[in-house]
Amino acid sequence: MSRDASLFSKRKRANAFGLTFSMAAMSIGMLFLFWILAILLYKGFSAISPALFLANTPAPGTEGGGLANPIVGSLMIVSFCTLISTPIGILA
Repeated sequence: MSRDASLFSKRKRANAFGLTFSMAAMSIGMLFLFWILAILLYKGFSAISPALFLANTPAPGTEGGGLANPIVGSLMIVSFCTLISTPIGILA
């Protein structure tokens, strides 16, 4: 019985060490993630406006503009893929 108890104790310590190390690594990663998100929101929140989503993408070398073209393009691709894949998925 002593051998089993020793093995159990060793595995328990190894598990505690691994769990502690994993939690520490996760905490450090989450700290940097939230730090980057906070800076991004703090510095970029002023640039978010309706014009950002409604204006067309400007020509290269000009300032301003928006994301209307990429948004419409993404919606077109998703719609086209849905039209193709839905009948295939239903008939499969």
